[in-house]
Amino acid sequence: MALISSINITTRLIYLDDGVTVLDDILAFWEEYRIRRRDDVESIRQSTSVMEIIGGQSKGGGALVGRVIDLKGYKIVPQDTTHDLLVQIEIIDSNLGISGRDVFDRTPLTPGVNVNIDIDIAPVEIQQVVTGSAVTQQDKEDIADLVLRQLIADHSVVVGSLADFVALIKARVDALPLAPEIAAELLDTET
Repeated sequence: MALISSINITTRLIYLDDGVTVLDDILAFWEEYRIRRRDDVESIRQSTSVMEIIGGQSKGGGALVGRVIDLKGYKIVPQDTTHDLLVQIEIIDSNLGISGRDVFDRTPLTPGVNVNIDIDIAPVEIQQVVTGSAVTQQDKEDIADLVLRQLIADHSVVVGSLADFVALIKARVDALPLAPEIAAELLDTET
């Protein structure tokens, strides 16, 4: 089911499609806008960005801001029939400094049409959890040294192959990721 009926870049209004009584999928809303922009429906590409998804900024203590739609100076007009509209996604307008019910404009609706806008957004924040080991370069060297000492003590290393064995252990230990590499990889996969 379509969510967006049209976008008017002159009046800066986003009209919801007939039958839309719930806004609960931030990515579906965003994707519909992106398709309209790509296809240049209503000459959207002739204007500045209508909206963007923001989020992922640090709140401290490993917590990140959840996803939010920023309307960039636009307002949303519900369908022109009396109904309840349940909004379960965070929508703000950083240009106008508004959020919640204020991002909706009911003035274009037919007189007598009543739209009750119910904002029901679960408090969400993303917790960043670093998993894996926090292996440092010194840890790698210590591990290699301990493994080599133990193998020598157990007489598991033949003297003629010691140099090859040391090279093999060093290569395997060097392959272990360092803590900053693990953190960078996790941050890349979350965006």
